[in-house]
Amino acid sequence: MATVTCELPWPPSANHAWRSVGGKVHRSEEYRLYKKAVGDAVLEQRVRRHWSNERLAVGLVCHAPNRQIIDIDNRVKTVLDSLSAAGVILDDKFVDLIVIARGEIRAPDGCVLVHIEEMSEPSDRMALLRTWFAGANAELGSAGLSAHPRSPHG
Repeated sequence: MATVTCELPWPPSANHAWRSVGGKVHRSEEYRLYKKAVGDAVLEQRVRRHWSNERLAVGLVCHAPNRQIIDIDNRVKTVLDSLSAAGVILDDKFVDLIVIARGEIRAPDGCVLVHIEEMSEPSDRMALLRTWFAGANAELGSAGLSAHPRSPHG
């Protein structure tokens, strides 16, 4: 299976990606600048473009720029749309599996690490998910953490 890995700038929240002006919805300036920054990052890192027309699995690790409380799921749409605009993926409609994790803070700018894999068969989804979670559990275990924290309510 083919894969692509890259590091992208910290994305704007989907809540800030579009603005309504005079009854029409437009991309915000922040979002337009982000899409350009992703295109530049893809070129700079020599990320393969137009590399797959298969179903895809996407893993994102969000490294926020500061301790501000954020919803990491609000970053997914802007990242995927920007990857599509940059030609890394054909369209986010081809993404069948998304795994997103909160990484450590990376001041001052933050970033998103992206890993994309082809999935040729629908059964690949669960196998790939198990593999990714096994890797995450091993990493957490070596850091003395658990992927299954105990409930504060017992």
